[in-house]
Amino acid sequence: MLAWRAATRPTSSLSRNFQAPRRRIIHNASFSARPAGLASKFFFRKDGTPRSKVKGLVIGAAAFSTLTLMYAMLDLIHEYDQTNYLLTCLIHIQRADGDFGAVDLLEPSAALSYFRELCSSFTDVPPDVIDNFFQDVTRLVRSQGEPAVKAHTVLREVSEKVHEILVKSKGAEAWDTAVDVIRTLDGAIIDLADLVEEAVGEDDDGKFVMYQRIKEQKAKDPGSRSNDYDIIG
Repeated sequence: MLAWRAATRPTSSLSRNFQAPRRRIIHNASFSARPAGLASKFFFRKDGTPRSKVKGLVIGAAAFSTLTLMYAMLDLIHEYDQTNYLLTCLIHIQRADGDFGAVDLLEPSAALSYFRELCSSFTDVPPDVIDNFFQDVTRLVRSQGEPAVKAHTVLREVSEKVHEILVKSKGAEAWDTAVDVIRTLDGAIIDLADLVEEAVGEDDDGKFVMYQRIKEQKAKDPGSRSNDYDIIG
């Protein structure tokens, strides 16, 4: 009887019992990677979908404000450095000028020594370069002839001019006084460099370059300088 039921069972029922299970096909959502680059991080998420425009604007505005603040701080620091340099030089020059009445500017060596003291606070030229320069000026002043007389005249007149500026500066802005005094001393250094260059620098290419660099540096606006000197060699 059982055999008869099995033989007479519908084929559709048998095929359904022995049919292999079907595999489910799972369709994953397409994944789009975020474009490369720093800017894309502000506009796209990791999965490549666009970020909120409002959020992007907020982030961009915050980044711009941060950069603006950083640049403003750098300008402030640079301005402070310039002011500090000028005022430091002015204080030293005022102290040196305190000996003005005791210096015999008619004596070349005394005038040179006093002038060098007035300039000793300058740091816009490397110390070894300024030392070599003043050694050449010393040899020129001690020599005979018209170049020595011209050099002595420059030393005497600039010392008198600096003293006059300081006397008249009472009540004036310290910044303006510092710029005026330093510019006057720079002009004298340029004049001395020209005289030394004519006397001893023509046969020495290294010194010729040194004098040119000194004059270029001293021709700059004193208000744009700081404690860091340019490389001169």
